[in-house]
Amino acid sequence: MIKSFTLFNILILSTCLLFPSSLLAKNKKDTTVYTSHYFLANMAKALVPASKQDTIKAIPLDPHEAEAISPKLIANISKSQHVIFLAPKAAVWDDLLYHAMGKQAPPKTYVIPKTKYMHPWLSPKQAILIANRLTPIIQKLYPKQKQVIIANQKKLVAKLRALANNFKTGLQTCSKKPVLFAHSSFDALRTDYTLPIISLTQVNNQGGHHHDGLNLSAKHLASLVQNIKKQGIQSLFQSKTEPEKIIISLHEETKLPIILFDTIELEQKGETYLSRMQSNLASLKQGLNCKG
Repeated sequence: MIKSFTLFNILILSTCLLFPSSLLAKNKKDTTVYTSHYFLANMAKALVPASKQDTIKAIPLDPHEAEAISPKLIANISKSQHVIFLAPKAAVWDDLLYHAMGKQAPPKTYVIPKTKYMHPWLSPKQAILIANRLTPIIQKLYPKQKQVIIANQKKLVAKLRALANNFKTGLQTCSKKPVLFAHSSFDALRTDYTLPIISLTQVNNQGGHHHDGLNLSAKHLASLVQNIKKQGIQSLFQSKTEPEKIIISLHEETKLPIILFDTIELEQKGETYLSRMQSNLASLKQGLNCKG
């Protein structure tokens, strides 16, 4: 009995020496894929089997808090198998995080090598492109699930096409009067659906970023109000997740309605990209005074 117990302990010790914790950690590392955005994680999870969805995670940080990128965050992300980014210049967050990781493991991939739009996911047409570009990346990371991923891609793209069609038909009978968004991250949506969207920089004679409204002078505010009236803007769009004080100030001065719009940058429990975009369609129809 004593001998067998001793041999058992030797066997355990040998196993620990042969398979150190670093290798065990590597096995754990191989089961996690991070994405730079909630949107990408949501898409990737729709492609893989349900049993693999927990292995895909959005990087746990608000994209508006890029200054919070820390060595600890980078170290945690580096334990994953892969990090998927959207596209260069698609969001400031992507570029900052990509370069902060440097040449450290794990491998990094851009879904779209180049895009002319910021926040392209806010247009269903661009979402279809992203889903198609994301699929082969997910297939490489989950090679045993290739057939399931192909089948899931067809279902996902069909839903996205239905969403794109809803946007096309729902926004056909809208007023031609423009609406104001606080920044220019809605160019894909504006271009793909020919919408009269104007960004704050287009009515701001003094230039600057939309956050300048936090300390807006009375003279500057009056100039903005004059330009808004001149261009016949009918409503002001406000981010649900990052309320811009300048929009509130403009509302108080112009009495124009504020319409909430979801930029889909952060996770919302019980919601998906598709459900949130349907809510955005309803907001657009309200703000653009669409009929039907």
